[in-house]
Amino acid sequence: MRFTKWLYWLTLLLVGFWGTPIWAQNLGAYYLNKGNLYLRRGDIQDALKYFRTSVEINPYNAVARDNLGRVYAEKNMFDKAIQEFNKALQLQPNFAQAYSNLSYVFLQKRMYVQSTAYAQQALAIDPNLGAAYYNIGLDDLKQGNPRAAIPELQQALRLLPSNAKVNAVLAKAYALSNHPGQSFAYYYQSARMNPLSAYTREKLGNIYLKRGEYHKAMAQFKATAFLSPNNIPVRYKIAALYKRVRNWKAAQRQYLDILNIDPKQAYATKQVAKIYERQGSIGKALTYYMRYLKLEPQDKVTQAHVNQLRRPFVTHEELLKQKKFQARLNAAAKKKRLLALNPSVTPTGGLVPSVPHVNVTPTTTPSAKHHPAPPHVIGGTSAPVSLIPVGTPSQANTGPIPTPIPAIP
Repeated sequence: MRFTKWLYWLTLLLVGFWGTPIWAQNLGAYYLNKGNLYLRRGDIQDALKYFRTSVEINPYNAVARDNLGRVYAEKNMFDKAIQEFNKALQLQPNFAQAYSNLSYVFLQKRMYVQSTAYAQQALAIDPNLGAAYYNIGLDDLKQGNPRAAIPELQQALRLLPSNAKVNAVLAKAYALSNHPGQSFAYYYQSARMNPLSAYTREKLGNIYLKRGEYHKAMAQFKATAFLSPNNIPVRYKIAALYKRVRNWKAAQRQYLDILNIDPKQAYATKQVAKIYERQGSIGKALTYYMRYLKLEPQDKVTQAHVNQLRRPFVTHEELLKQKKFQARLNAAAKKKRLLALNPSVTPTGGLVPSVPHVNVTPTTTPSAKHHPAPPHVIGGTSAPVSLIPVGTPSQANTGPIPTPIPAIP
């Protein structure tokens, strides 16, 4: 690594004094090839690094400057890309690819007149440059003239038969020209060439959906969601297809995925609430209905529906309050029953000290007829009085408190 850096700086020094020697040209070509390798892999950042190094070592290489401009265009650095393409044309005036790349940059900047002019210059130098035909067709398509775009794109496809992107754009031109059959054929061909294109998969899914081929549409939409997980419109379509076959749980998962991507999706929030309500989970349904009403407070119909749902429904907190209140009522009633059965127990749970009674023998005096015997006297004979308090642990009071038996006159 240190040797490579030393050689790099030495090369720049020699190029500055004596121009580009052969070995410097070879070293620049080495970095150019490495940059092309990373560009084909889709590694734009590493490709940019190697193209820059190649241009610094050999600033007179038009191809290296053209490739550096392509990387700048991929990174949407259009002004730097235009500078590099112009430098490439200064080094090689008949460089058709540089003109075509300039056409593409102006197309991205929506400067369609300049884009078409540079594409025509490229075709004047090289009539078999398919990229230039593609740029002209795309210019016409973006300006709202799909019928004029079709012949240009067909010419581009003739020169680039294995290009999935050209097939997809030609399919779009046919779709805008009201030729659904040709549109489907080119979208299908594009998907076969590039199965990892989420755009093409979604377009095929839309065509199958219009045809009523729901299973095929579902397969394409699922592939699109896998390739582009944050595609919210596709997830809505998948959820709608699940609802069509009454697969409510699968539809709900799609709506929840949408809310994970964007929590402010009001329609998805309402659909989750409806599915929970259908499943009988009123509490969860009310939670999502309230979230929906925060996003759409003007929806009076949903507000009335929520109020109707809340009437028979008790929240968890309210249920706990009711249970605690009922427990207090039960405790109070138990104390009342205890006091009615045993007056020696105070309302606070304490004990009234027992007073020992004296054995009394019933007499035949008239007053005895009108005065019943005390509770501890049964049948005129005294029953033994327990001196153990009621609240102490003993065998006598472990069971229920006995009911007093009235005396026999």
